Amino acid sequence: PLGRDIDNDGDNDAAAIFNNIAGGNGWDYGYSVYVDSNGKVYVTGYSSNGSNDDMYVIRLNSDGSMDNTFGTNGKVVVNNIAGGNNWDSGISIYVDSNGKVYVTGASSNSSNNDMYVIRLNSDGSMDNTFGTNGKVVVNNIAGGNWDSGYSIYVDSNGKVYVTGYSWNGSNEDMYVIEIE
Repeated sequence: PLGRDIDNDGDNDAAAIFNNIAGGNGWDYGYSVYVDSNGKVYVTGYSSNGSNDDMYVIRLNSDGSMDNTFGTNGKVVVNNIAGGNNWDSGISIYVDSNGKVYVTGASSNSSNNDMYVIRLNSDGSMDNTFGTNGKVVVNNIAGGNWDSGYSIYVDSNGKVYVTGYSWNGSNEDMYVIEIE
């Protein structure tokens, strides 16, 4: 616990605060959180590595400590998802009943942003049975080369649904796509 009442409801509140997730001593943003049936807390966002931003997933135990059985000391940091080695952001996260972790967001491919979905195994390693080397990258959904995933859901049959926006050449369109 922080030992202080953040929300002014009369009790002490608990919080976990992280910085330098990608090692760059810069920006650290959390965009989405998911709590599984075992009380594990998953967070995705982006963090500066010193020269650009990387997507990350951290997994916390129910007491707020890092779950060191996931990734490297409780975190997975991924860069260069779309091949541009510039900017990667995790915007939405979902964990299925098998412990597979799905993240969608946007990744720079050097000239624009692509929507992506990555799938991690329950230990934080990339699930190379999904897409190409654990990722699906989609560009040009509406015809104009700027795409981002904003929300993700996986149904009981393993179908992945993503919604977000895509630039059509003159404005942004909302999309919903299904990935199997």
